[in-house]
Amino acid sequence: MTAPCVLLTGASGGIGLALCDALGALGARVWLLGRSEERLQAAAARLGEAGGEPRPMTADLGEPGAAAEVATRVLADGSGLDWAIQNAGIVETAPVGSAAADDAHARRLMQVNFHAPRELTQRLLPGLEASTRGQVLFVASSAALGGAPYVAGYAASKHALLGWARCAALDLRGRVGVQALCPHFVDSPMTDAGARFVADRTGRSLEAVKEEYARLNPSGTLVTPAEVASAALQLLQGERTGQVLELPGGGERVVVEPGIAPSASPPPK
Repeated sequence: MTAPCVLLTGASGGIGLALCDALGALGARVWLLGRSEERLQAAAARLGEAGGEPRPMTADLGEPGAAAEVATRVLADGSGLDWAIQNAGIVETAPVGSAAADDAHARRLMQVNFHAPRELTQRLLPGLEASTRGQVLFVASSAALGGAPYVAGYAASKHALLGWARCAALDLRGRVGVQALCPHFVDSPMTDAGARFVADRTGRSLEAVKEEYARLNPSGTLVTPAEVASAALQLLQGERTGQVLELPGGGERVVVEPGIAPSASPPPK
């Protein structure tokens, strides 16, 4: 089988870099998206060293119109598209009722975590449908499965993403596979950012907050970016059935649903 052609958003962060290693080992041609040119070039070098072919593209998916520009460039290239890994995301912590939990806060989270991957997926469908192995993988979060203090806006955006993914899997079955990953707390810069907010608010150390996060994970440890990357490839290289995988860490895999397509019940009339 030839190496896949892939679009990877959020390529220069913790999970993104682990995905660069995993995709590079496959010899994949990868469009790498990120906001920082410097960090993106480092990710491209990492993917190249692992054996892949990097195609870095600076883009800020928080900006309206960015998803359309990215999709146009990828499809116009003409080299095909097999997998779209929607990994880009932001976390901003603000408890409900605080001044920080304003409209702008909620809209930023929804734009990056939900609207951008939704729009990008829809615009990339012609390329994905032309592939015999077309797949979309959404990196969601365990925040899409429940609630927690300080992250109402973030959790709402991830709930929206997972709900849309479930419906897209049904609408696109037989044409494009749609999968989702829901990791618990990951040992990543994004988790560090959230932990730093809680540490500042509570007077605890960053290390103490991260240790608490680890205890909250079913495995008692933080999920590693490499575990997320491994699970991503497991889904992308498997059958295009549409699954939601929860990643508690410690090598465990929990299928939240046996499959969101094609066995899911039709919507009520």
